[in-house]
Amino acid sequence: MVALIEGDTGCVGAHADLIYADGEKIVRYWKMGPQKSLYAGWMPGHPTLFLKREVYEDYGLYKTEYRIAADYEFMIRFLKDGRNRLAYLPENIIRMYYGGTSTSSTGSYLAFLKEGHRALKENGLRFAFVIDVLRTLRVLLQFVKRPS
Repeated sequence: MVALIEGDTGCVGAHADLIYADGEKIVRYWKMGPQKSLYAGWMPGHPTLFLKREVYEDYGLYKTEYRIAADYEFMIRFLKDGRNRLAYLPENIIRMYYGGTSTSSTGSYLAFLKEGHRALKENGLRFAFVIDVLRTLRVLLQFVKRPS
């Protein structure tokens, strides 16, 4: 990952794919692919995201008043204007287990969506509801779409 952002690549970070598992069973494949617009519902998987220190120096740290979506809010904050580019490694580098704060139940996912919507609005993204819908569709496809 470091090699993807070293030197004069123009990228401030890199991300990859990840797998969500329940025990040995793979439940969901998070494969967002190369960087696209947030308006398309695109968002890198935060556990795979490696960033240069300058991103934190320029945009600050996670806002701890977000109980579930602090990572999402941070990514919106530094990706919203399209100036910051991320490299993409098309490999599964993380295997996560279901049951975290945002994945433990339908109710927790809805709470995450609510906080995520707030993050979109607070960061000035227009059409937040449309982004919410597109992002949810991308997540739902991760349960049925197998990686190529």
